[in-house]
Amino acid sequence: MKKVFLIAAAVVAFAACSKNEVLPSSSINNEISFNVAPRTKALDPDQQSAFGVGNHFISYAYFLTDDKKWPTDSGSIYINGAEVKSTADAAARGRYVWKAANSYYGPKSEKSSLTFFAWSKNTGECVLAGDAKVSCDPKKGIAFTDYDVTSNKNVDLLVADVAANKHGNDTLYTYSGVPTLFRHKLSYVIFKVRTDKDYTTAGKEFAL
Repeated sequence: MKKVFLIAAAVVAFAACSKNEVLPSSSINNEISFNVAPRTKALDPDQQSAFGVGNHFISYAYFLTDDKKWPTDSGSIYINGAEVKSTADAAARGRYVWKAANSYYGPKSEKSSLTFFAWSKNTGECVLAGDAKVSCDPKKGIAFTDYDVTSNKNVDLLVADVAANKHGNDTLYTYSGVPTLFRHKLSYVIFKVRTDKDYTTAGKEFAL
């Protein structure tokens, strides 16, 4: 009886010293959240801009089964254009957590996974002006059709890197969620003017 008690006490002590409990994906059913990079990645570091907590983005996810590495058709779609917003989460020590209005969960089977796509215009709600349409194809990714730059001026169009073959949320340091790294999809145009006169004075305008 004494031996049994000592073994049980050792097991309890070992569990108390463990910092992380790792469970196989088949035994958990975690709600999907998104871990959004704090800054977007542009070629020029000076052109980086923060993805504010007041901005929204649109997410798509395709469900893969039987160890498939890429979705084969639109029939496997799991998240279809869900709007994702940030919400203050007390459990995350005041950190903002990115979630969709409806709850989505990672696959239970270890052989199944989800591949995520996302886009944003980095200015509040994701509504484009004019006849612009946004679609997502499992092979081609995010596509914009009938997009008019003039009617959508000052829109910072962003598309996230594909987050492929995810079984649920990834944990990066202390933050958990689907990794979502946005990149700029429109070029920032700068004009360099050279004339036969001195135009160094501020406030000069040129017609294009």
